[in-house]
Amino acid sequence: MEHGYRMSFAESFGKKLLLQSLNSGDYSDVYAEDIVANQQINTSRFDGKAWIPVSRRV
Repeated sequence: MEHGYRMSFAESFGKKLLLQSLNSGDYSDVYAEDIVANQQINTSRFDGKAWIPVSRRV
């Protein structure tokens, strides 16, 4: 298996989490939790869209 990191979102104990996982590991680290925006953002244009991560290796 190739080494690298995966990022994912989760919700646990009523908190929204951003997780970072090592591809070769069986655990995740909490990278961020309950991030508060300085300004409200209208995200309606992203409804029904999916984010596809891209590897930018050289």
